[in-house]
Amino acid sequence: MRHQKYYCDVHKVEMVPAGITSRKTQRYICSICTQFKEIGWGTILRSFNGYGFISQGNSDERGIFFHFSQLPPGYKPRLGDQVRYLIGFVQGKGPVATRIEVIKQTLHQQPQPRKKVQVVYQKPLY
Repeated sequence: MRHQKYYCDVHKVEMVPAGITSRKTQRYICSICTQFKEIGWGTILRSFNGYGFISQGNSDERGIFFHFSQLPPGYKPRLGDQVRYLIGFVQGKGPVATRIEVIKQTLHQQPQPRKKVQVVYQKPLY
């Protein structure tokens, strides 16, 4: 698997892959200041008005929370879209997905057009 390049926010140097965490996310670390970033991959599990959850492949988990402000502009999340995200932590609440990138969108099926039914009026036979 080819790694995307991530850069340290402080030193602007390329971060090095440092292994996979217990949450099945890739950890990147800065060689100067040991600042790290966790990158996760998953699919959109469900979305509501302004927020949603991303699954990490384990069906028993409720998913990682995300807010629509972290999505690319103009993108509307759909169930099953594959995404990559940076994991941030909110004190007292746990992990949240930030800087979400869409990897693969699910195909949106167009509804089939209704067939036109011709109604023929017949006069009664009496």
